[in-house]
Amino acid sequence: MILFTNVEGFRISGLECRNQRWWALNFIYCAHGLLKDLTFCASDLRVDERGNVVHGLLQSDYPGTLVKNADGIDLRQGCHHIEIEKISGFTEDDTVALTALNGTLEKTFAVEGLPSDLCHVTVKNVASAAFCSNVRLLNQGENKLHDIFIDGVTDLSRESVHLDRGMFAVRIGDTHMYGQRHSTADETYNITVRNVRGAGEYAVCLAGQIRDLVLYGIECAQGTKMLRDDRSIH
Repeated sequence: MILFTNVEGFRISGLECRNQRWWALNFIYCAHGLLKDLTFCASDLRVDERGNVVHGLLQSDYPGTLVKNADGIDLRQGCHHIEIEKISGFTEDDTVALTALNGTLEKTFAVEGLPSDLCHVTVKNVASAAFCSNVRLLNQGENKLHDIFIDGVTDLSRESVHLDRGMFAVRIGDTHMYGQRHSTADETYNITVRNVRGAGEYAVCLAGQIRDLVLYGIECAQGTKMLRDDRSIH
């Protein structure tokens, strides 16, 4: 719905995005920005076993999800010094995703001479229902992800009318290969996550090599697991 590339000095606030087909707000090589007071309501339609289109997503039936990959906010490679605050609503995929990858879109909008690091980002007060993750961090293919501060993530998936439950409140890394290789500890570092309230399958999920990671103030609703640690799995 909104794509910013190579933009410095911006503010987006007070928007409600509904039924996004893909990522609602997408940023590549952008800097010194503020994203605040944003609400999302993605499609919750799925095709059931009888072929009927119904409301309500199920973790056990992801292929039936009609509109997939409907994130809220995506910061891609080259983004730095950005504040994200007061984000709410429902997203089919991740509500806030910081993903320093090197796919076709990033190569198309790459800015020659600028570093590909995704860094110096603050995420505060995300209260949402997300089918995948409320906040996700991921980097692969030699792109660095560092100096990230996350404070205040509340998973509301359990009480949402749009899905049965979410997967992760906060997810860092992935065992799946999205790039040429997984990141190293010198490429993923200085990440602080605090004041997380998990209500889906896990409160926090970790994968890959991470250096100088701080986690504290992590709480779980009844039935939610505290931590899934896949850092030794590639």
